Formats: sequence, C-alpha cells, structure tokens
Amino acid sequence: MASPVTPTTIAELKGLINTHPIIDNHAHNLLRNVDSTSYPLESIVSEASGLALNDTARTLAHARAVTQLSGLLDCAPTWEAIKEKRRTVDYEAWTRKCLSGTQCLLIDDGLDGEGVHPYDWHDRYTSSPSKRLVRVETLAEQTLREFAPVFKEDGSGNSLEGDLNYSAEAELFNRWSERFAGLINAAVRDPAVAGFKSIICYRSGLDIASETTGGLLLGAVKNALRGSRRDGWRYKIRDKILGDFLVCEVARIIAKSGSWKPFQFHTGLGDNDLNIRKANPAYLQDFIKENPDVPIVLLHSSYPFTREAGYLASVYKNVYLDIGEVFPMISKDGQKSVIKQCLECTPGSKLLWSTDGHWFPEGFALANMQIREVLGEVLSKCVAKGQLTVPQAADFVRDLLFENSNKLYKLNLNPIFTPTINTVGHSLGTNQETQILSEFLYRNPHVKYFRLQWVDYTNTLRLRLVTLAQMNKMVSKGTALTVTKAVLSLLQDDAPTDDFTPAGRYDLVPDWSSLRTCPGESDLPDKTPKYASVMCFFKDNKEEVDTCPRTILSRAVRRAKEEHKVDFLVGWETEVVFLNKTDLGVASETHAWSTAQSLHNHCLKALEQIVDALETSGIEVLLFHPESAPSQYEIVTGPLPPLESIDALYHTRETIARICSHHNLRATLHPKPFKDAAGTAAHMHISMAPPTEPLQNAFFAGVLSHLGSLAALTLPQAASYERLRDSCWSGGTWIAWGEENREVPVRRVDKEEAHWEVRCIDGLANAYLAAAGIISAGCMGMLEGVKLPGESCNSDPSKLTSRERNGLGITRQLPDGIGKAVDLLKVDKKLKARIGEACMAKYIIMKKAEIAALEAKTSVREWIIDRY
Repeated sequence: MASPVTPTTIAELKGLINTHPIIDNHAHNLLRNVDSTSYPLESIVSEASGLALNDTARTLAHARAVTQLSGLLDCAPTWEAIKEKRRTVDYEAWTRKCLSGTQCLLIDDGLDGEGVHPYDWHDRYTSSPSKRLVRVETLAEQTLREFAPVFKEDGSGNSLEGDLNYSAEAELFNRWSERFAGLINAAVRDPAVAGFKSIICYRSGLDIASETTGGLLLGAVKNALRGSRRDGWRYKIRDKILGDFLVCEVARIIAKSGSWKPFQFHTGLGDNDLNIRKANPAYLQDFIKENPDVPIVLLHSSYPFTREAGYLASVYKNVYLDIGEVFPMISKDGQKSVIKQCLECTPGSKLLWSTDGHWFPEGFALANMQIREVLGEVLSKCVAKGQLTVPQAADFVRDLLFENSNKLYKLNLNPIFTPTINTVGHSLGTNQETQILSEFLYRNPHVKYFRLQWVDYTNTLRLRLVTLAQMNKMVSKGTALTVTKAVLSLLQDDAPTDDFTPAGRYDLVPDWSSLRTCPGESDLPDKTPKYASVMCFFKDNKEEVDTCPRTILSRAVRRAKEEHKVDFLVGWETEVVFLNKTDLGVASETHAWSTAQSLHNHCLKALEQIVDALETSGIEVLLFHPESAPSQYEIVTGPLPPLESIDALYHTRETIARICSHHNLRATLHPKPFKDAAGTAAHMHISMAPPTEPLQNAFFAGVLSHLGSLAALTLPQAASYERLRDSCWSGGTWIAWGEENREVPVRRVDKEEAHWEVRCIDGLANAYLAAAGIISAGCMGMLEGVKLPGESCNSDPSKLTSRERNGLGITRQLPDGIGKAVDLLKVDKKLKARIGEACMAKYIIMKKAEIAALEAKTSVREWIIDRY
C-alpha cells in the first residue's frame, strides 16, 4: 500500500521519514552462531580489523552507536553494558526489533559461507521475501575449485612445477569459463536473484580492462591455481587479468539477456586490503560507457568519492548510487555531508538505500535509525531554505528508501507500513505531540474545540470535549483526561451491566494519527470548522487495557504480522437511509438502485456536503450512489490499514449524521428500517499482502469456520437478523463463499489482490471488535492450515438442493438471532482466547443485558433510529 497521506508540513514529512518501509538494496547474512567471538561486534561501526579495531571506541561513530544501542536495550551507555545486555535478551525478538520497518532485503550471500544463515532465512524478519545478490568472484572461485587439478608436492609440501601444460591449461580454462557462464546465465533467469555484485575493487581495483589475450588469461588461471595454497585452497582470484575478464563476462551476459539486472560494485571505503586510490568509481567510467545496457550500482556512497559517484549517476543513464555503509560507519556530520553531496547533482531517481548490514542485527538497526535521523534534518533545512517543497522532499524519501530499488530490481512490491526501529516500543514523545498539534493548528487556525472519542461495546460513539487552551496544556505537560472504568459497562442509555464498578479510572490517550477536522458543523458548506476529533486508547498507568476495542484490534493486526508476516487493508461501504427528521418517513419517494431520479431531491445537497466534508478531513471517497431501499444511499471510502480504516469509518458516520441534521434529515444505520425493502449493511472489504492464494484461502477458511460465533460481533442486535434473509442480496443465511456472488456472506472480489468482502456486518456492530474478530479467526485458519470448504458457490445457496449444497461444503447456517449467536460465541473458546478473554467476557455480559433491555421495549425501530 502507498503512504496514506501526502505530507504538507515538516512535521508530517518527518513522520513519513520515520515510518516509511525500507528496501535494503545491499546487505549480508546474519551469523548462525550469535555468540561467536570470531566476529567482533565493533565491526558494525568500523572497517578496521586486528589491533586497529581497538581504536574504534575513540570515534564519533562508535560514541553515537553506544548512545543509540543503549537506548534500544535499556542499559547503561557503555559498550561493555551493551555487549552484556545483548547476551541476555531474546535474540529472535531483538533481531526482529532491529530489522523493524525493513520490507525487503537484497543479500550478497557470498560472504562467510557456512558461518551465516542462508539468504531466505531472513524472510522471518521482513514483510516481503528476500532476494539474492550473486557475488561474482565467489561464484568463480567455487567453480574453479570444481575443475582444479590435484597438484603434486615435494617432501617439503611445495607444489611441483610442470603439472600443467599449455593444452591442459586451455582445456581447464574453457571448461571453467563455460561452467561459470552457464551459472551466470542461470542466475540471470532466476527470479530469486535480484542482481550481481563484484568486489574487484578489493582484488585489483576499478580500472577494468575490457579486452585480454588468450595467453594472458591462461597464465592468470595458472596463477590463481598456484596461489590457492596461500589462501588455504580457496582459489582466491587476485589476478587483475582474470578479475577483469570475469566482470566483463558477467556484463556481457546481462546485456545479451536483456534482463536489465543490476550489477553492483564495491566502491570507496573497505577493509585494509583495499587499494583506496583504485576504489574511486571514476576508474569505472570506460566500463560504464562500454556497457550501456547494464545497470551499474556504485555501492557504499563511494565514500570518500561521493561527488565522483554522484556525477557518474547524473550523466549516465545506467549508473545508480547507493547511499550505504557510511551509516553507521562515519559521524553524523559526515553522513549529512554525504547526503548533501548527493543532492548537489545526483537525480533523486538514481539514489538507493542500503545498510550493508552483516553478521549482527545491530548494524541494520543503527543504519536505519541514522538515515531517518539525518534525512529528517537535511531535508527539513532544504524545505526551510526554499530549496524543496514538502511534497518534493516526501518524493525524495519514498524514492530513496523504497521506490528506486523497487523499480531498478523489478521487485513489484507495494509499500507495507509496519512499526519501524524509530517507532517500535516507543510512545510518541510529548514534544513531538506538541509539534503535531502545532502543525495541525497552523493548517486549521479556526479550530477551538477537540472531541476526544471512543466507541463502547454497544457501538455508541462517546466523547469528551476540551477547549484549545486545555488541549495545549495537556499536550505540553504530557497529561491525559481520565474516564471511569465503568465506561465499558454501560448500555446505550447509561444503564449499568452486571460487571459495572464505581471504582477506578482509565487514561484517555489520543492516537494522533486519527486527528481530523470536523467540517459540516452548520448548513453553510463553506464554514470553517471549529471542531477537531481524535480517537483514543484506554490506558491504565501507561499500560494497555485488555478491554479497549482499539487495543484489541491493534493486537490482532500486530499478532498477524508477527506470526504470518501479513498486512491488511480495509475499506467500507457505508449504507445509510435518509429519513425526514420530523416523522421518520422516507426522504425520497421515487427511489431505486443507482437511478438518476433518486438524486432529484434535497438529499443530493446533503450528499454533496458530506463528500466535500469527508475529503476536507482527509478521507478518500471512492464513489457514492443511491442504493435499493427507499432514501438509501451508499458512500464507499478508500482502503487503509485496519485501525486507521475504522477510525475513518466512525468519522464518516458522524459526518453523515451531523450534516443530515442541518438538512432536516435523520440518517440511520438501522439494518432493516422498512419491512418490505432491502436492508442496510456495512460491508467490509479486506485485502491481504502478500496476496498468495494459500494464505488467503486459509485465512478466509478460518473466517468461515467461526462465522457463526463472529455473528455475535458483526450482527449484534435482533434487528440485524431481520435483514439477514435469503435471495435478497443480503449475503444470505448459509455459511458459504463465492466468486463475485452477493448471495453468500463472504465474497471473493479479486484473487490476485487477495481482496474479499465480508457481507454479514451492519452498522450496529462495534467495527473495531468485528474487525478484530475477523482477523483473529482468519489467523487461526492460517495457523491450522484450514481449507476453504468446497468450491466457489456461484449461485444462491438457498435455491440449491441439500445434495448440491453438501457438494460445495455448505452445511451450516448463520444463527437466526442474537441470542443464538452469543451462545455460539460463549462456547467458541479458541476464538475468545485469540481475541482476548477479558474483552469477550465483558462483551457477552453487555450483550446479555442489552438483549433483555430491548426485549422490554415496545418500539425498538424508533429506539434504534434515534441512536444509530
């Protein structure tokens, strides 16, 4: 999914920088043995080795790493404390935290062989599968070993001369080069291979010669074979002639294939066996010109030759510059200088991000934290100086962190927004809250009042109102409003339920991502809004509350990500009936589905104002149109992550109700306001990423298997079951699924995008709990490997014979009343445990009280219309 909002302020720009997912276009494998002493932890901030590594602790880069890692580990700010604390933490959880926000890794797995995990092992920490980068020299050396002869030795262990003659050398070279070319061709065709990597910079330098005579090549092979003894029989290719040949051969194969697979080159800083003078990418200029059909990536910022690299990227279409390794290898000021040098002439479309993370997860964490920090400072100054607009800076961020690598390596990924290393485990700082509020008020200077809102178990939107002065005071001091713990033990009319308690209180903590203006406060469409709203969590001494509906949904989404690496987008169809406020009669006498005639009345003015207000408050309206029932309309809003989507849903409903009131209309979500007309639903559209068929099938099989129990959450009142009828496009009563079939409760809309619709939900349901229930049931389906029952049902299940239904796996019906639905939920122990025992226990108590209260009423229809 794309970032839901385009930043318009510096605060929003920094929010994008801190939260945008990352494609790490060059990394290395993590160690199998996390306690190995052969790989010093200090290497995450230095290329030094041996005794020179002892001086690393005296660098600014090391000092900054100590500060940042000690903060993440919550330990004393010393290197010794960090190393001690990391021995005691859960390595799996720590690694997951360090790689938070990384969507995809491109891994050069030619380093350290058996000592590290394979590239695809790292998929457990990313939201999209990792890809390989084939290291050219490693592949060539492994291949050479296959064909190398066994040399004879004298009594002292020295190789004897004369083991090879010219003919044998030529045959060996031909066999080896053919084998190498075949492996490169196979890698070009392999979808798991994102590109290639050369370390010729280390071996002989970047001054690559394009042509070499056969005799010299044979001599180079012989030298490689003879030199193998020095390298422990690793056949390390150090010869310039042979190295140049390999690189040119790979470039030739890439160009011939037309695959446009990138070829990465180590440039700039590196280990002390590198000739720093020949690490300057300027030496590659002739090679670049000779290979215009090969994308060439200059790795590691080419530091300290960043300007040279940036120039090459600016004048050659096939050259890209990777801003990596200097994070976290050099000081913060040095990093800022690198970014500024890149901005001097390098197109933003040619810059890529990488961590060059290797061996230890801490290297990934530091690099990603530091690039976000430096980008925030550098780009903010560019905006302040008028060099960039905020949207232009936002495009630069998206391109650098994600889009450029996505396009260059043809990954075809959509950004998946998850907690990042900058946000995971950390609450929003008070000063940042102040900045967000200040930016909001700068854009909306007429706002005077704030609605701090929550939704209770009866699906009643409740709120506290505060003035601007009070909101400023709370934010600056870091305080919160409090509400009684009885807040979730009340019916619609404040009657207490059996678990009501007068003691205790919760903090009402705003979720600032939901902050919106509330346009449409009067019948004047252009009147500037004075109110803003923000949805809130309940907290108890800063701890999550197990019965808070927003917390329950957040946990369900978070757990799905942790267990299955899946993300969701949710969109809603808001169906609503417009009634005359005075007599609750229909507002439009001549009404039918999608007819123009249904807009020839005063409802159109209300609809227009509603849509304008929603768009003003940042909610995407995809379409709106007349629905089938009298005076019934539908407004479809765009997909968002689950929590954001439901925040937007309640804002949409409240906006509709408020604006209709100014037009002498009563908007109602009553599921069946007219006995002989179509009902009113709240269809939930949900899609998954990754959209693989096995995952989506298991997920929705889990939903179907618990659909009877879920009805207690999605169809929460007796009136909900008045709508639930067969053969009237309400989703029907049979538990079934189908492709584009509106007579089943679960409809698959698009297999390729894993887009489904859950039709057995109406506007009386607490949408947070309903979505949490659906996601929880689906995740249980994935855990248990549940299969979709039968095949797609492509007709009305109620009109099939029992034998036909059985053949499609349709054997159960939804409960025919809320009492039976609650009974099913009571005995569904797995679902209750997955959603949350405390939450479900309280919900069932509330339902029991609500059912009894409504059964005692004489006019339930009017009672529901008054409240929903």
